[in-house]
Amino acid sequence: MSTFRKWLSGAAGFVVGVVVALALLELVLQLLPVERAYGAEPDSSWPAHHMVPNSQYTFSAGWALEYVRHGRANNMGYAAPFDYRPGTSTIVVLGDSFVENLMNDYSESLQGRLPKLLKRPEPVLNFGTSGGNLAHDLGVAGLVGGRFIPTAAVIVITRGSFTGGFNSSPGYFRWVSGVPTAVELVPERHHGRLIQFVRQLAFVRYARANLRADLGQLLEPRARGLKAGCVLVALSAADEALVDFTLRDLPLRLRIPPSEIILLFDADRERIYKPDGPPACQTRDALALRLLAQRATASGFAVIDMEPVFRAAFLTTGEHFDYSPVDGHWNSVAHRLAAEAVARYLDAHPANVSTETMW
Repeated sequence: MSTFRKWLSGAAGFVVGVVVALALLELVLQLLPVERAYGAEPDSSWPAHHMVPNSQYTFSAGWALEYVRHGRANNMGYAAPFDYRPGTSTIVVLGDSFVENLMNDYSESLQGRLPKLLKRPEPVLNFGTSGGNLAHDLGVAGLVGGRFIPTAAVIVITRGSFTGGFNSSPGYFRWVSGVPTAVELVPERHHGRLIQFVRQLAFVRYARANLRADLGQLLEPRARGLKAGCVLVALSAADEALVDFTLRDLPLRLRIPPSEIILLFDADRERIYKPDGPPACQTRDALALRLLAQRATASGFAVIDMEPVFRAAFLTTGEHFDYSPVDGHWNSVAHRLAAEAVARYLDAHPANVSTETMW
């Protein structure tokens, strides 16, 4: 019996020690700029995933909490220092975390720079969402077209934009293959009080956001090193149908012609920095995005490839366009170059079709 009591006493001491250690860790991390950005509760008026409206967010990268940024989620839960007003005539920017842009000041972003670069300034609204993809952009385009009056749209396409559309995360639109081809919303879920409390704990946020980012950076090169060779990939007829569906539905959802929709493709920045490095394996996602660019051009969309833009800038200045190896998102240099490329197109192709009479 005495042995059991000793074991029980030791176990209780261990549990108390863990609780005290976690409490101390929580106190320390609460004083540090651990990443903080919370998803909103379900909202039938805007069912797509967004941050808690009228809240403050904090971004930091990696275990060392680098590149700290603070900002505001506006009345609709998007990263912007001003509120959105329904019925606004505007240029809209759609995309994933590159567009959400928590890792840069708003003034340094594509959407923050664009109004000052245009010869005829217009409001620019950002609807970027971390974890977004092409299917989600298409779904959000329908929400945007129903509440605002887009005059032009910029959709930032990054690695994983096509295949990411097959996910099933709550609050995000996903592909529906078959007849008819479509996108559907995975309903956002309610967070109980316990979940809301837990996700606000600093050590939970640190593990989920900061440490997870570091693990991704560490494991990706190792995974590449394990590859003995590239696997042959090809697009299915269903994949091609989804590409065609995207190009057919985007103008309808945004209520603007294809010529006013800019598909802006990110570059393979690693190849720009290290042109002599091993070539990347072809992927289903890369094939789909290449097909998207080709068919978009043939259908009258504007297509901007940032590859030659970034490459020319790198050869001239040697500046990088992201925060690698800590974080792979665009920095202010990349956003400036992207905004300049978009402004050049919009200035050279002013809108000449009335959205009220076209649809």
